Amino acid sequence: MYIYTLQMSGLFFFALKSFGRLPMLCRHCGRKAAGRPRRLCWTCYRSLGIRSRYPTVSKFGRRGVLDFYGSGKPPAVPTRALPGSPEKVAVLEQRASRRETLWHPEDASFDVDSLAPLQLSSA
Repeated sequence: MYIYTLQMSGLFFFALKSFGRLPMLCRHCGRKAAGRPRRLCWTCYRSLGIRSRYPTVSKFGRRGVLDFYGSGKPPAVPTRALPGSPEKVAVLEQRASRRETLWHPEDASFDVDSLAPLQLSSA
C-alpha cells in the first residue's frame, strides 16, 4: 500500500494507491479534504454558522431532544393523561423540547383505590 500525493489546482491530496480514489471533500466548500465531523474541512467546521447548517452524519451523533443540566422551569399546566399512556409520553416529549421539568405536582396519577385490587398477597 503506497501513499502518493496528487496536486489539483494548487491543493495537495494524499490518497492511498490501493484504493485509487481521492479523499472525501468538504460538504460546504468542496475544495479541501474533509477531516472534521459532519464531513467538513477544518476551516468550515470552525465557523459555527456553517457547522450548524450540516447535521451530523455519525451514527453516534446526537439526535432528538438534547439533554440539559440544571432544573428547568415548571410546566404551566398539569396533564390529565395517565402514566404510561401514549398521551403522557407525548406530553413528556413536549415538556422536554421546551426544557421544562417533566413532572408537574398535579399531573394525573393512579389513585391508591385503583391499585388495591392489583396487589398480591405475600402469604
